[in-house]
Formats: sequence, C-alpha cells, structure tokens
Amino acid sequence: MPADPPMVLGPEQPWKRLLAMIAFGAVGYVLLPLLLLLAVAQFGFHLWGSRSNPRVAQLADAIKALLGSILDFLLYRSDLLPFPFNPLPGAATFGEQATAWPDVEPPDLAPAAPSGWQACLLHLGRCRASERTGSSIADAIRADETEALVAIGIRPWVLEGEAQVAFAARHAALNDFFVGTRWQGRAWLSTLKAAPGAVNRRIRIQPNANPRHAVVIPLRVVLAAFDT
Repeated sequence: MPADPPMVLGPEQPWKRLLAMIAFGAVGYVLLPLLLLLAVAQFGFHLWGSRSNPRVAQLADAIKALLGSILDFLLYRSDLLPFPFNPLPGAATFGEQATAWPDVEPPDLAPAAPSGWQACLLHLGRCRASERTGSSIADAIRADETEALVAIGIRPWVLEGEAQVAFAARHAALNDFFVGTRWQGRAWLSTLKAAPGAVNRRIRIQPNANPRHAVVIPLRVVLAAFDT
C-alpha cells in the first residue's frame, strides 16, 4: 500500500500553524524534563550493572527525535507536523534490540538506500523539464538549460563562488511534480532543506521578476543525488 502523504502546515496557514506551535511547544516543555529523568535513570543502571539500559536508550532516542522535530517546526526549519501526524525522524524502533557494544560496528550487508532528500531529488530529476523537448530535469540541469528550468521554478545560481541550483518555494509547476507522492504539498521543500549545504534565499527565478523564496542546493550535491 502507498504511504500516506506527509501532513504539513506552511506559511499559507498562519493561524492553524500558530495553534499547532502552541500545542507542540507545550509538549516540548514536558519532554525536556523527561529526558533529564531518563539520564538519571541511566546513571542508576550504570551504578547497578556497570552499563546503561538499552530499553531506556530506545525511549530516549524516540523522545529526542520528537523534540528535534518539534523544534524544527517551531523554528520554521520544517513545515512537517511532528509526531503523531508524521513518523518520528530517525528514532529507533521500539522492540528493536539496541547494541550492547557501541564500539563494534555491524557488517555492511547491503548498500545504503538513498536518504529522504536524495530520493526527493532523484524523483524530481526523472520528471520532464519540457514536454516540447522531452528532456528530464536532471538532463536540463546538467546541460544548464536555464530557459526550460526557469519555466518550472528552477534556476541555476552562483552563491559565494560555487554553482548552485535554486528551487522556488511556491511555484505551481514545481509543486505539480510531487502530486501523488509522499512529498506533495510543501513536504518536498522541507525534505530538500536537509540536503548538505542547502540554504534559504530570496532568488529572482525569472528575470525582471520579484525575488521569491527558494531553497538553494550546491550543484555538486544535486548531481550526486541524480547519480544515486
């Protein structure tokens, strides 16, 4: 079965976001003291059995993941609603045995799957940049086809002397590429912000147009994701 689309609250829903920020701010206020209690509990297990408790560590990982997603939401680093509206990012699964010896690494049995931002860019790169030419967005970026890219909300850019790619935050054509995927709505934007070197900027996507909010990612990072 396809995964449920992520639940997001972007700038276009300010009052709903305010209510959500107040609610999750209260949750975060409770979570921090709970983490401190778990730290005290782990010290107790250390005194009793000379090692930490893996189940307490799993619980702490889940709380840390939830607190981190709440802080990202409160600080406008993400439009994704925290758990339980969306999965916990990077939290250990309960019931999964934590390693007893953290200095021993398990063997690499399979290649790592693309991370969220890589998969998002990979999906976008396979979409058509132009119905007229039939070329993919990845090919258009490699060939620096600025005119075709600008029409869909993407623009090659140079920032601090390094080649970059800017993705417009609010562009109908760009949003359409993610309809029906787990990145639909503005979830794709929050996902791409996790890419290495990604920054928020106001960019003139089209010449002589007003600057628009965009996420800007180094070209080398974008091309590496296309080759994943």
